[in-house]
Amino acid sequence: MPTNYTELEKHPGNRADAADPRWVIRRPITSLHQRRSPLSNPQEQRVLLDQVNLAHLPQDGNFAHRLGATGFETLQPRGIEIFQMNLGKLCNMTCRHCHVDAGPDRTQENMSRETIEACLAVLDQTQAHTVDLTGGAPELNPHFRYLVDQCVHVS
Repeated sequence: MPTNYTELEKHPGNRADAADPRWVIRRPITSLHQRRSPLSNPQEQRVLLDQVNLAHLPQDGNFAHRLGATGFETLQPRGIEIFQMNLGKLCNMTCRHCHVDAGPDRTQENMSRETIEACLAVLDQTQAHTVDLTGGAPELNPHFRYLVDQCVHVS
């Protein structure tokens, strides 16, 4: 399983000596999920977000009120131009800035072949001209090639 590091050796060489200031000790990065951080839980994220004071924003940060102030009382969809599919959270890296907390340990969240088939069926009912494959590293999904072949075949 690949590991990323927050710090790498400054000067590559034959040996690393922690006492030598030219070298930095490497520390692995793990996903929030693997660290069992409360921030990996969407409900906990909502609790924290609900605590943010938005009183300093126009209409106190209330989106519906702000939208009404612009003259758009309701938003109406126009159709689907881009069909985005998140294939999972599996990634060969673990980056602190990753907004989906992807990493090598996130193997349970891969989209299944059954779900991919359902997405392709829905895609067939749209006028989407672009399919955007996203996720941790979408190419690591075991059904990635099949999905790409099907998307190219349909177009």
